[in-house]
Amino acid sequence: MTTAASSSYGRSLPRPRPALVPAGALQLLTWLLVVTGVVGPFVPLVYASLRDRPLYEDGGVSSIIGYRQVLGDAAFWHAALNTLQYAVETTALAVVGGAAVAILVSRTDLPARRVLGKLILLPLLLPALDGADRIRPTAADRVPDV
Repeated sequence: MTTAASSSYGRSLPRPRPALVPAGALQLLTWLLVVTGVVGPFVPLVYASLRDRPLYEDGGVSSIIGYRQVLGDAAFWHAALNTLQYAVETTALAVVGGAAVAILVSRTDLPARRVLGKLILLPLLLPALDGADRIRPTAADRVPDV
């Protein structure tokens, strides 16, 4: 009994062609491109933050007075702690809620669990609709009257 797979068993695959660019060089180039794209925009930002006047003004000296003022301000630390508290609480709520829904949808005999599972995914599929409703009123307030 001969099949197509067994009849071509004796054939060998053709040799692969040598690469135009070595894999290591391509990976290095990709890594450099990504790092430059991510870190690059921060370089002028950090440089500007260490000057005592804006970049478009002549003169100026390097200074950390701006950092001293911000880090010494009680309102900054109040806002930072509020942000940290918000991040921790929303993360904990998302983990607990997501785990509960995942268990209900996948491990129980919940009625209409397939429909519920698909409904739960809607915010991932349609996030722009929610954001568009919030941006429109704020953008309309900034349009000048003609």
